Amino acid sequence: MLRIAIVEDEPVYAEALEQGLRRYSDARGEKVSLSLFPNGTAFLAGPRAEYDAVFMDIAMPGIDGMETARRFRERDAEAPLVFVTGMGQYAIRGYEVGAMAFVEKPFPYS
Repeated sequence: MLRIAIVEDEPVYAEALEQGLRRYSDARGEKVSLSLFPNGTAFLAGPRAEYDAVFMDIAMPGIDGMETARRFRERDAEAPLVFVTGMGQYAIRGYEVGAMAFVEKPFPYS
């Protein structure tokens, strides 16, 4: 089972990510457990679960995604991290926290 965290403050994008990941897992016969967090603070305060992947927005109220990623990396340096954002200018900085990829909003399923 894949354990995936979605850290996204905009419900429309959180739902789109959730639906896309469920569609992807169903198509491959892979079970998935999704944990949704409305912001970085909630994600960092949540249980210290090990995730197979983390999808994270950058622009969020309170702690932004970059700072959330830095703090997350202190406890998990290996989990693939994908930034899902409308802020492409942060792409270079994403490598500082070991981001695997960037997906720009709005995003299609593919």
